[in-house]
Amino acid sequence: MTSSQSPAAAKKYLLITSDDFGMCHAINVGIVRGMTEGVVTSTNLMAPCPWFPEAARLAKQHKLKAGVHLCMTCDWDNMRWGPITKAKSLCDENGYFFNSIPEVGRRADPRELVDELNAQVARVKAFGIDPTHIDIHMLSGDDSREGCDKLRAGVLEVARQHGLIYTRECNADGSLKYLTDQTGSSGASERDIWQRLQAWTAPGYYNIVAHVAVSHPELEDLSSENHGARNWASPYRVGDFAFVMKAATRGRIAELGFELIDVPTFLAQKKLA
Repeated sequence: MTSSQSPAAAKKYLLITSDDFGMCHAINVGIVRGMTEGVVTSTNLMAPCPWFPEAARLAKQHKLKAGVHLCMTCDWDNMRWGPITKAKSLCDENGYFFNSIPEVGRRADPRELVDELNAQVARVKAFGIDPTHIDIHMLSGDDSREGCDKLRAGVLEVARQHGLIYTRECNADGSLKYLTDQTGSSGASERDIWQRLQAWTAPGYYNIVAHVAVSHPELEDLSSENHGARNWASPYRVGDFAFVMKAATRGRIAELGFELIDVPTFLAQKKLA
């Protein structure tokens, strides 16, 4: 460690995020248990979703630190949600969000998009939650699909307006702006997850993005049997839940030299708060 480095800069920190708090009851239960009993250290609230009020209540009850999972799409066909603002350019003929980012890009009016994202942050705050950060549903920081730039521009504008960071923001070269590296666990084998963690040898701030939920028939009914995202309804989420709840997971993370961290601590260490 050089004299210009802080002690924090010489360590490896691991943020374990579970997305989609508020989507449904099984996810809400999984996230609460993952954060109070397992190794999940961060989550984010989906304000337009049907189970958001329960998620907000649970976040306050358990003093969970949560961001806002800004949402402009809806993945499922059996359970649907739409824009808080009811903006015409953001929804289909039935008032629900479109199911893909490219369609949002083609149809969304930029001003209506920003107004909707602001409304989602406002709803989270109205429920008594002081958000720690923002990110966005179904969009990674370096996603280059049609419509991504329009949506990302709206997210960054809203982040600036509320003094929050977009945790998955990337630099012009595609590197993460705030984090050293990140990976998703959903759909990956435990072997693959551990191999990725073992490859993170340099000091820095790393992030695993998970989607946890307890096993429940509700998950099976989010989508029809042949729906393209069906693995995201139950198998991936239940698998992520098993990983974050295993006693051995916490011990092995420590053995690999990581210190678990939450977003407020990350912001303070990076002096981004």
